[in-house]
Amino acid sequence: MENFDKILLKQLDDKLIPFRDMEVPVNGWINTVRNSLKMTLSVLAYRMKTKPQVVKIFEKNETKGTITLNSMHKIAEAMDCRFVYAIVPKTSLQEIIETQAQKSAVTMVKRISHSMNLESQGLGEKKEHEQISDIKRKLLDNFSKKLWKHETELS
Repeated sequence: MENFDKILLKQLDDKLIPFRDMEVPVNGWINTVRNSLKMTLSVLAYRMKTKPQVVKIFEKNETKGTITLNSMHKIAEAMDCRFVYAIVPKTSLQEIIETQAQKSAVTMVKRISHSMNLESQGLGEKKEHEQISDIKRKLLDNFSKKLWKHETELS
């Protein structure tokens, strides 16, 4: 992986760290923020130029996961807030890449090893581990879309 790519990956990983443990409140963000502001359904509805029943539907839809991003933006704006969303890795982007490199390397070596075993030319466990490590290192050093090439073969 080129230095520039490593820097960008590290910067993005660092930005995402605060969000890793963040959980959506049980009642959803709309209800939680609105109640924290002591804002009634009527006031939020007035600010959105709609009816309180519509705001209640938005709150319900958010907890069901069926609200649109556009609606969340509008509601946040009506509460003098900003709506942000993100896809946050469970670990880190770097760990995801390293795990995938390991899986791809194992897939490649196992495929070759299987063919060689059929011809009674098996590598042996130690040599197989060495090759997996070598391929993993090469995949990480030359990080590209090719890392995911063997994904469909992993299942």
